[in-house]
Amino acid sequence: MCKFYNPSTQYRGCQYFNWYDEDQCQWQKDVINQLLLDKKLLKCESEMLKVENGHLIEQKKIMSDEIEILNLKLKLGEKQMELPSNGSNEGQVHFTLATMLKVGLVLVVVVVLVKLFGRSI
Repeated sequence: MCKFYNPSTQYRGCQYFNWYDEDQCQWQKDVINQLLLDKKLLKCESEMLKVENGHLIEQKKIMSDEIEILNLKLKLGEKQMELPSNGSNEGQVHFTLATMLKVGLVLVVVVVLVKLFGRSI
């Protein structure tokens, strides 16, 4: 407590305050510099991941649109397959086309999953 402090008035007297702190040692400077460097590196990595995430979101939207188109083609192929055939091999052709569309759709879904999640599936 300051020797000029008056508890009844809470007056501090000289109004002088001096902060004393020793200079930083080399170890402290090294730690602080390393932490600042780590912070900059993490910020750069974060920015790169944000950009990559934006690209992946765009790719996901494009592939979702492709899947929707293939689903529509698949439904169209299934409807055409349901049409009665007049004794020709038309029904077989429609069945083959529908099967090919289903296989294509499965392949597109696999490609989308691999691109989105890497090779972990």
